[in-house]
Amino acid sequence: MNDKRGRRSASRPSSRRGTAAALAAALALSLSLAVFGCGSRQKAPFQPAQPLDPTRQTIEHVVAERRNAVLNHDRNAFLATVDGENPTFFVEQGHWFDDAARTVDTYTLQVRNVEQVSATEARASLQESFQLKDGDRHSFDYEAVYRLRDGFWKASDYAFEELRQDSVSVRHWDRPRAAQGALQDELSNLAWLKQTFGWQPATDIVIKLYPQQDPFLYSIKPSLPTWVGGWNEFGEAIKYRAPRDTAPPADGLLHESTHHMLSELSNDNASYWLQEGLATWTPGARAGHFDMAATRSRMGDRLRWTLPELEAQDLESMEGPDVGAYYAESFLVVKYLMDTYGVDRFKAVSAELLKHPANPVTAAEKTSETNQLTRAALEKALGIPFDRFAADWYAWAKAQVGQAH
Repeated sequence: MNDKRGRRSASRPSSRRGTAAALAAALALSLSLAVFGCGSRQKAPFQPAQPLDPTRQTIEHVVAERRNAVLNHDRNAFLATVDGENPTFFVEQGHWFDDAARTVDTYTLQVRNVEQVSATEARASLQESFQLKDGDRHSFDYEAVYRLRDGFWKASDYAFEELRQDSVSVRHWDRPRAAQGALQDELSNLAWLKQTFGWQPATDIVIKLYPQQDPFLYSIKPSLPTWVGGWNEFGEAIKYRAPRDTAPPADGLLHESTHHMLSELSNDNASYWLQEGLATWTPGARAGHFDMAATRSRMGDRLRWTLPELEAQDLESMEGPDVGAYYAESFLVVKYLMDTYGVDRFKAVSAELLKHPANPVTAAEKTSETNQLTRAALEKALGIPFDRFAADWYAWAKAQVGQAH
């Protein structure tokens, strides 16, 4: 019996003091478990709810609107997300969208990170991916600027740094020496173009330098061929690749600046071959020497097209030797025009083109229209039928190719 009473006494306190002690021990154990946790039941310390970043939310919403507008082919909705106070970028985005609507099959645009720089500026790290209808795929990362305009955040170009002097602005990604060299070369180019053609730029000249190929190419057009190294369309910035911190070739900038000039002088009504021919002619004219042997080499030792056939070519869809031949033959047409009739007569051609209103689509989209306008302008300024001009040029060009041996 004593043993049984002893067992009962171990399982049941025999006094109030024992009860209080047990309760105190249980409370201490409970507090210890609450503070330090126990095995798999351990809980993270309490954290107050973090407020959502309103700027990031808004930028993500704008990015989603841009992506959906591309997928839905809704041009107005897309341009509603673009900063209208950045005029060259606004024009570029319209041209980009039009090309994407024709050529892009699938498209994604994702936000990686957002940093608010000021009350009216934020920078977003983005990943852009797309597949063309021909199956070609591209994906790349970049940082974009968004600006607050009248209460709405708007896309406002890549996150460029800027160097400016007089009416020239060079925008770049961490390429200060390249930007400085491009600025000085462009000021010199503009002085020569003004003196030679009597041209006064209607707007500031904007040059954008890109350190990588994909952001350069696919901010212009998703379908742009990879051989393109420089670019300009009416109302856009001049664009050039700058993979190293050295200035782009001065002749290359002069080529693109010539496009800018002729677009202004002609209301962007010059034919594609006239644009490329003049832009290829100006570096040699400025240097006072034309390398005809190099021209012949680019043509593959022969004339490939008559002038009407040259009109019908689509440079932006070309690859390989045809590209060099197109530039070389276009150059020969302009050289014949300048050698035979002079710069003043060329200026008369551009003056005829200027009488017609500008069509805001890209040069590649209006080749039939600009070919007809250029034919008419040549006939009016030169006083001869276009067929006569084309035949005279072809005979002259064959002689020039033969003399290049």
